[in-house]
Amino acid sequence: MPLKDLIVGSHIWFAREGSTVDSTAVVSTALPVFATTKADWLQLGCVEQFEPNVSRNTVKRRCPQTGGGKYGVRKEIVISSDLTLNFGLQEMEEINLELLFNSNTPDPGDGSFVPNAQGSLIEGWLHLDCYDQDDIKIVDLDAWVSLKQDSYQFGENLNPHTLIAEVLNNSLNDGNFTNI
Repeated sequence: MPLKDLIVGSHIWFAREGSTVDSTAVVSTALPVFATTKADWLQLGCVEQFEPNVSRNTVKRRCPQTGGGKYGVRKEIVISSDLTLNFGLQEMEEINLELLFNSNTPDPGDGSFVPNAQGSLIEGWLHLDCYDQDDIKIVDLDAWVSLKQDSYQFGENLNPHTLIAEVLNNSLNDGNFTNI
């Protein structure tokens, strides 16, 4: 496989648990087909930055090194791992404000909400498309995620805000690398 220089442009959409996609309630046990239901998904703004982040909890097995008494790592065993997808977004959606204020779901009629009343995490299906600098798709991913919003300092600036999608274990999670 040839090596490739990459500048990655990313686009994300979200289908929130309990909302409807193609007249069907969004649940963790059924992945909506993005290609045919794209209009029902919430596009989460212009992605200025994208950073996948893997953290692992491991145990190191140590023993004396061959021919001596000095201990060294013989094997490292992964006990658990987490994948978070961090997105620097340029625009705010209502869902970003909901996360920032830890609010209940705003009333669809007048936007009223109760701060610090979010009873459960916001979960749903995230669809990610990444393209290289030649507009060729290189990543296509669907994952059941929990959304978090990093703190944001409002002011006389237009800095991106960080949306964090923690990928949750789900047998329907799926991704594809292409054109690499």
